[in-house]
Order: sequence, then C-alpha cells, then structure tokens
Amino acid sequence: MEKQLIAEDMTLLKNIESDLKYFTPALLEVKEAYNALDLQQFDNEVFIKIKNNGYETIRAKAIDDLDSQLLKAGIKNSTLRENSLNALIEPLSRLYNAIEKLKSVQVLRSNPRSEAVLELTQISFIDDSFIISEAEQEKFAEIHCRTYLSNANHVALVNDLNSVVALLNKLGTEHQDLIFDPRESHKTPQQAFQRLVDVHRTDWSFFVNQRALKSILK
Repeated sequence: MEKQLIAEDMTLLKNIESDLKYFTPALLEVKEAYNALDLQQFDNEVFIKIKNNGYETIRAKAIDDLDSQLLKAGIKNSTLRENSLNALIEPLSRLYNAIEKLKSVQVLRSNPRSEAVLELTQISFIDDSFIISEAEQEKFAEIHCRTYLSNANHVALVNDLNSVVALLNKLGTEHQDLIFDPRESHKTPQQAFQRLVDVHRTDWSFFVNQRALKSILK
C-alpha cells in the first residue's frame, strides 16, 4: 500500500520558530560586522557562505577589493598599502568572532527532551529579516511532525489504538463522577483507569477489576 499519513503534530514546528530568539543577537552581530567591511550587500547568498564556513572567502574578497581600490587610486607606496591592509585586521577579526559566536549558539528548552531544535542551517535571510523559510518549515514538518505508515498491519494497529483512546476519553468524560474518587484527587486519570482495568498474569489478557468496580459503584 502507498504510505499513509496517520498523525501530524505541529508542536515541534512552533517550538523551533520560538528557538529563533536564541540566534537573533548573534545573527544581527554577524550582519553588522559584515556590513562594516563595505562589501556587497548582505543577502541570503552571503549568509549561506557564512553558514558554510565562508569566512576565508569573505576575508579574501575584502583584501582583494581593497587592493583593487588602492591600485585604482594610484597608491603604490608599500608602506601606505600595508597600513591600509592592516586597517582590515580589526573589522575582519570582529566578523570572525561574530561568526564563531553564532556557530556556538545553543538552544535551551525549559523542559529538555530528545526532540529536534532549530539549527543554524535552517535559518535564511529574506526581505531583510532572519527567518525560517516556508520551504524549510515544510521540510522540518515532513521529517519531525508527520508520521507515515505503508504497512497495512501497522495502520490497523494505529487505528485500533486511536479507538481505544477515544473510548477511554469517553469513559473519563461521561463517567467522571464514578471513575475519579474525590478522596484521591491527587491521582491521575491514567491511575484511575489502571485501577479498573487489570491484566491476567497467565495469558496477559485485559479484564475489568471487579473489586475496584464494586468500590466505585457502591
């Protein structure tokens, strides 16, 4: 059978959209440091180079551009040329440090779990803003937010599990007063159902715990 979408949870996508705030200060610092070099306009092409360890390319471009400007201005004195090139050391160092800072950004979740977080490679610079593009969001959702199955038995299992969950939710809603003992308000719904449904230790089949049932039907 063709693969079938059986679940979609976009919570993770919302989480990585929120993760962008961890990168924002470092991203703006990189942009500012790059613009101080007076090279081509900072755009997504430049940003891709930076993400792909393109500092050396940018450094070479800055030196070549300055060298060309000195030649056009007729400045051939070696001391003047060296002083001009040395003036690039500070802004280039600033860019290098900003890039290293950006690469070291860590996303911190208040509830750390083994789930995907935003990565630098997923960020783009579009319309003068750092964003997660629609294409990148769709790619992320396809990998992390959607579950597909192509095995008929697996699909049947998931459908049965969904039916069980729906029934449990119905029991919890329609028979809440019976199932949840007000004297045990600290217990979770899961614990309440575990009290009513037990498992035979011989064949591992489920059965209704009659003793527990009688206790709530008094």
